Amino acid sequence: MDFEVTFDEVMARKIVRLSKQDFDLFEKLLSKIKYRGVNVGKLLDNRNWIYEVKMKRPSFRIYYTYLKSENVVLILDYHKKKNVSGQQKIINILKDRIQDLRGYIFYFLYSFLLLEVLYVDNLA
Repeated sequence: MDFEVTFDEVMARKIVRLSKQDFDLFEKLLSKIKYRGVNVGKLLDNRNWIYEVKMKRPSFRIYYTYLKSENVVLILDYHKKKNVSGQQKIINILKDRIQDLRGYIFYFLYSFLLLEVLYVDNLA
């Protein structure tokens, strides 16, 4: 089963700036997520469901979350790992971004359902 993989605007801008070598690494890890599923990575935060998939040499990591209601894997960020202390800082930043994204997704779905109900009421 292939998983649908998507990005937010911030991540899309970061991908454009990747070097050729880094893009190849990114693409390889992305295909792992797409074909093997969510559990290919390590769960870093079980409250916000932040996962990490990594390549050891060269050290490259992708952070993502799984939006179960939409059945979508959302790529949050990538990093070339330099030190351990930086990883906790990255996780804290991603927690904040997920809270913002989930609020936006809930608002979008609620607006869509409201429009659908109004449309059905007008047909009746």
